[in-house]
Amino acid sequence: MGDKEDIELGERIVAKLRTVIDPETFMDVISMDLIRDLEVEDGRVSFKFRPSAPTCPLGIQLAYNIKNAVESVPGVKELKMTVIDYIMADSLNEMLAKSGEEENSEERKEVKGENAGTPEEKKD
Repeated sequence: MGDKEDIELGERIVAKLRTVIDPETFMDVISMDLIRDLEVEDGRVSFKFRPSAPTCPLGIQLAYNIKNAVESVPGVKELKMTVIDYIMADSLNEMLAKSGEEENSEERKEVKGENAGTPEEKKD
């Protein structure tokens, strides 16, 4: 991807994030300025998510909604999302990283054909 493609992907990501609504405020995460330092390079996306309060009761739910929204944008190959200024930031960052690893592992298995059929079906 070149600069133009990166800019266009960044715009699509921001548009998608405008659909992620904070259930407490009924505002989108972009308007609330909860997304910081968005960077896009060759389909690799990184940014910081700062919940509206350090003890935000919906921080975990919102983090997963944001992650899922960004990963659904065509052209996103890799996502590094870091939660900051949140009482459970370390734990949440670990959970988000693990969920990404599990998804990538499942994709690799499917590409290799490891999920194709049961052992009995493979014998035939």
